[in-house]
Amino acid sequence: MNSKSSARAAIVDTVEAVKKRKYISIEAGTLNNVVEKERKFLKQFLSGRENLRIAARVFTPCELLAPELENLGMLMYRFETDVDNPKILFVGLFFLCSNAFNVSACVRTALTTMYTNSMVDNVLSMINTCKYLEDKVSLFGVTSLVSCGSSCLLSCVMQGNVYDANKENIHGLTVLKEIFLEPDWEPRQHSTQYVYVVHVYKEVLSKLQYGIYVVLTSFQNEDLVVDILRQYFEKERFLFLNYLINSNTTLSYFGSVQRIGRCATEDIKSGFLQYRGITLPVIKLENIFVDLSEKKVFV
Repeated sequence: MNSKSSARAAIVDTVEAVKKRKYISIEAGTLNNVVEKERKFLKQFLSGRENLRIAARVFTPCELLAPELENLGMLMYRFETDVDNPKILFVGLFFLCSNAFNVSACVRTALTTMYTNSMVDNVLSMINTCKYLEDKVSLFGVTSLVSCGSSCLLSCVMQGNVYDANKENIHGLTVLKEIFLEPDWEPRQHSTQYVYVVHVYKEVLSKLQYGIYVVLTSFQNEDLVVDILRQYFEKERFLFLNYLINSNTTLSYFGSVQRIGRCATEDIKSGFLQYRGITLPVIKLENIFVDLSEKKVFV
């Protein structure tokens, strides 16, 4: 038996010993408090979920949020605009998918219906002027709190579990089924899956457009993930290279990959997201542990 198994067995024995203690009902509160703290600590340890997390709170216009208003566990991006006010905006993955080439026309229409106001059109126009999406847009975190007022207050988890405000429930990550990608030769063969967001580029009607994928793989090493993605996007990479040669552009890479976090294979569920009468098929990565990494580009 290795040290980890021995430690786990010792902890289980301690928990059972705590349950059998006869003095828990003693009215003298000091000893009872010690026992209660011990029980809570061991319960947290055994559950495998870290109590500490890294999160940030920001404000963004409510007009840029739609399903994010009613659903926690939505991936958010930080957008640096080219204007002085507002200088920084925060938009969701679903918002960016409304203009991604790898999303079907039907789903793009549904997303456009969700996000309907003049500000959305202006922000999308600014995003479309970027040479690369990542030049102005960067991964920020997963929503754990949304509070609406004159502006929306967002709390986004950058590392840790996506707890709600009371830390009673753990939420997952919700992504569109159309952009969900499993490039492994034998998907879901391991108990833990790593989640990445991938941005790639393609020439559409003589114009470069971005695509977004949420990738699920059993590989943690990002260099291996890049190799798998190179093989998966072999045709798209060839067409992109042809575009670079013919357009005399200064673009230098085909795509980028960045880790979002990890989750258990058994926690990957299919479902539907509903908002204002619109229903979209989604994948829910329940109990995801967010662990954002640095972006890695590839050609």
